[in-house]
Amino acid sequence: MSKKFLRTLRLFINPFYKAIIVDPNEVYFTPGFRSAFSFSLRDDKETNILSKLINLLQTPHTFDEICKKLNIPPTRELELERVLQALYERGVLSSVEENPFFMYYKIQLKLEESKIRNKRVMVIGAGPLGSRIILSLAKMDLEKLIVLDDRRVRDPRIEGFLFPYLDHPEKETSYIQLLKSHVTRDLGNNIEYIEYKEGMLVDEKHLGKVIPEANLVIVAYESYRPYLFHIVNKLCVEKKIPVFFVFVDGNVGVIGPFVIPRETACYSCVEISYDSIWGRSTIYRAYREHIKDLEERGEEIPLSGIPPLYDIVSGIAIDNVVRFIMDATPLLIGRLIFIEHEAFMISVEDALKNPRCPVCSNISTPRKSYI
Repeated sequence: MSKKFLRTLRLFINPFYKAIIVDPNEVYFTPGFRSAFSFSLRDDKETNILSKLINLLQTPHTFDEICKKLNIPPTRELELERVLQALYERGVLSSVEENPFFMYYKIQLKLEESKIRNKRVMVIGAGPLGSRIILSLAKMDLEKLIVLDDRRVRDPRIEGFLFPYLDHPEKETSYIQLLKSHVTRDLGNNIEYIEYKEGMLVDEKHLGKVIPEANLVIVAYESYRPYLFHIVNKLCVEKKIPVFFVFVDGNVGVIGPFVIPRETACYSCVEISYDSIWGRSTIYRAYREHIKDLEERGEEIPLSGIPPLYDIVSGIAIDNVVRFIMDATPLLIGRLIFIEHEAFMISVEDALKNPRCPVCSNISTPRKSYI
């Protein structure tokens, strides 16, 4: 960070950090007592300025304002600047211009907020699960957020219970219109809504035109959708666009895989592995074909899960999406998490590439890996 840039910022203590004054010359910084991102800072010269600096930075101040209020002589400005720069780079200090998501993640990761602003994210699915992810992403400074869906409200009482909105929707309201009515004007400036006729979302031709507009595609559904998942997976692998699958199947939340084309297993690899290793593979195939037939005919597929499960699944999903957007490595690249809500069990599985996968097996591995 340049000297000129630091002096233009209005700095204050990162709201996700706690600054605990041990004595006038020592401060303990921690996000929480059990957090690994904790450390102490001590002024060995014992000037008693450190505690005053921390108290001052509870509210935003520029560098010049800090020097004036603490009576810092010009001969010690460089020393103060080095301290502020170190605290800023470690995430202890933030500026009022920063996005709150960035404030949180800069504690754990070395990030550049400017990288968020050139990302275009597509979310396929604006239902109870997808809308939770969309509302969080809408608060980030993305270049564009593209939302696709083709469904309508069938039972206002049930769907009003499942969505994260406080009011009950009207029957036959599209999921896209429902989302638009709950996204505030200041958040919705960078959102593009694409509403399809019912059953048209699984059309490979239509999806093939819009998917290339994104840097990342998220598929978020409240039910198992093998036909849709296969189409999106195929298109993303062909276009070399990362894709992340998130869905709820009954009382189980499934997060992943996070697919990086040419590097990780794709969704088809995962399906093939389940088809071959599950002891009840015959029943699994029958269930999958039943859902696939409904999708191909454009018929309604019942929603599954309840709001607490959606909240857990979307929270883990958003964390991985934010890491990817900020050019860090998502924890679920090449992995899946299964959350069995009623049994209170969480399991993690690796997604292994299938050398004979019909979707990704003919794509060569790059010399330099993303992971």
